[in-house]
Amino acid sequence: MSGIQRIILVNSSRLLREMLHSVFGKAEHLQVVREVGDQEESPAAIEELEAEWLVISLPLDMGLPDWVDRYISKHPFTRLLAVSTDCSKVKMKWLEAHEENLEDLSLNDLIHILESDPNDLEPLRSSSF
Repeated sequence: MSGIQRIILVNSSRLLREMLHSVFGKAEHLQVVREVGDQEESPAAIEELEAEWLVISLPLDMGLPDWVDRYISKHPFTRLLAVSTDCSKVKMKWLEAHEENLEDLSLNDLIHILESDPNDLEPLRSSSF
């Protein structure tokens, strides 16, 4: 496990943002450095903070926003975690070619993923926790 993993929370649902902030705040190696209510503001936050993680809401169609690949390619050390509003589905993406869908993760699983060294993220399976 590496040092502190900085997180930018991007979510249109203030309730989900606050819940995730609370959960991540209890983890020893996670720090929420910014909360953004609109995904349109996230590119500027990425540019400014260069956080290790960007946590966004997973759209109902399970697709990621168009800007994700562009910003991940410009910021290869930023990883994306998209969480469904009911927290039952998670999509991870990093370094363009790496994308994974995970289902039925516990909060401990989610925290484990966020605290992990990025070099240990290949491949992740929810059954490995």
